[in-house]
Amino acid sequence: MKFFPYLNKIYLIPAILLMPILLTHLGWNLDDSCNWLYRLKNEPFSFFQATGGRYSPLNGLSQQIISYLSFSPIFFFLYNYIVGCFSIIIILKIISNLSYDFRYVPVLIIFLPGFSETYYSFYAGEPTLILFWCILLLCLYNIFLRNTSASISSLLIILTTANIALYHKEPGFIILIVFSLSYLFGYLFLQKKWRIVDEKFVYKIFILIALISSSIAYLIQYLFFSLRSFKTGYLISITPDWSLNGRLYYSFKALILYIISDPIITVILPLFFVLTFFIKSKTKLNDNLLYQSQLSLFYSCLSFSVICYLGFFLVLGIHAQHYLLPAYPFAMIPLTGYLQVFMP
Repeated sequence: MKFFPYLNKIYLIPAILLMPILLTHLGWNLDDSCNWLYRLKNEPFSFFQATGGRYSPLNGLSQQIISYLSFSPIFFFLYNYIVGCFSIIIILKIISNLSYDFRYVPVLIIFLPGFSETYYSFYAGEPTLILFWCILLLCLYNIFLRNTSASISSLLIILTTANIALYHKEPGFIILIVFSLSYLFGYLFLQKKWRIVDEKFVYKIFILIALISSSIAYLIQYLFFSLRSFKTGYLISITPDWSLNGRLYYSFKALILYIISDPIITVILPLFFVLTFFIKSKTKLNDNLLYQSQLSLFYSCLSFSVICYLGFFLVLGIHAQHYLLPAYPFAMIPLTGYLQVFMP
């Protein structure tokens, strides 16, 4: 029957059916919503300002655009629903091609405390940020693992999505530059081993250098705009003790809280990442040794970038349930790959 080829798309159903609950949270709460509603109505361009040691000029831009249409809660939460569905579907699409047996793992994101806290709040910038990270990962997957042809359009999409994500939240700089740098060195090492230098090789190297350059450009802007207000900024207000004992206390406290709220990133992924260096096991994905090397590099760089992202918050000693949420698209892809290695 013609219907059967579409049965493998059934993994899309959970992403669509489990998220309409977003539309049930249609009222305003007496929290940051009040501040954001006031700013959207009376100070529409205040989001572009660097204050309190922060520099995320695009955070809140999507809500600003929606506010021009209506201030009805349903529009804001409908946006979160649509953006969330697209994000989950993109990650499911990538993972279904890499690890078919564990293709449902990304649905776990929906049940995270940070997901509820973020997608049930109209003012959070994470839904838009996660969507652009997912689009970026899809493009990188197509170029580095599927070896699609070099094109200007793909390059423009990658640079656009990466820069929009960078300017949404400051910590995105960590995850992007760590992934790009580690993948660049790893990819050069593989190419030296396999001696394959062609047009696609140059194209991939150019993309990685462009992503690194974008990250450095953002870092320079962040330092220029935010350091002036650092002493009265957000970090100082929530972690005022800057002695060694104080920093260790804040970091240890944050670690315990992240283990509780985000065990996937804090415990499971780092454990699998370390074990892969000691346990040699072939996956069931492909018998092509070069492909397996590239896939292993892709998993390792994604995992390492997520661990560094976690380390950034541990060093600062700050915790919130939604802080690690933008890293989950980067974490779920290698996690499913590791599951296929250790649970064949």
